[in-house]
Amino acid sequence: QRVEQLTKWVETLDVPKSIWLPGLFNPSSYLTAAQQVTARKTGLALDKMTIETHITSMWDASEVESYAVDGTFIHGLFIEGARWPKG
Repeated sequence: QRVEQLTKWVETLDVPKSIWLPGLFNPSSYLTAAQQVTARKTGLALDKMTIETHITSMWDASEVESYAVDGTFIHGLFIEGARWPKG
């Protein structure tokens, strides 16, 4: 799945609408890049940027129809010792 994601990304050079974060070699660098893009877009200082997480009701990455307004959609995270009710 990792190779498939990276191959698709390299072929189009477009950032995916939702990225499988655990499939990256260095996920923190992707999150830092997302912060940098947002800082440039909004004109805010990079050192004032923070990461904020919002849970969506989407169960599969294919359900993402458009890019996030600010930031990025990610998938593939797990909650240890808990579960999220479906439906």
